[in-house]
Amino acid sequence: MNFQLDPHDYVSILAEVRRRGRLVAPVIRDDLPALLGHRRPSGLPRAADAAQDGRLARGYGRDMLPVIIAACERAIEDGTHTRIDWYEAAYIDGAVEMACREIEVMTETALSLLPIRRDLCEIVQLVERVEDLVAAQRDIAHL
Repeated sequence: MNFQLDPHDYVSILAEVRRRGRLVAPVIRDDLPALLGHRRPSGLPRAADAAQDGRLARGYGRDMLPVIIAACERAIEDGTHTRIDWYEAAYIDGAVEMACREIEVMTETALSLLPIRRDLCEIVQLVERVEDLVAAQRDIAHL
């Protein structure tokens, strides 16, 4: 079933937040504690329960999303290293010199955290869109 998300309808956006929250709840509960290690926020089980119940749009679940995203970003930064690769660069006149290029190398943990962080950021963007729509309706009501 294809579902079109209407960016101007906060009910459909909230339904999408609930759907995505239920999909990401097992990841928050099971995968993130192992992937984050010592960077793990203490409220992950409670945030996973909020995601499973579809309560990421408000309350504790909403407050924990930026904290979890920041922990993921720190773990990704820690798992990213730059490797320098030297190679021979030939020129038209026949001269050969050594040149280098920097290659970004990521650990498996950092690579595993990338899609999780992306999903959490998308949920935060959807929740912020709902907040913007509600604020716009309040402004219209005051006119």
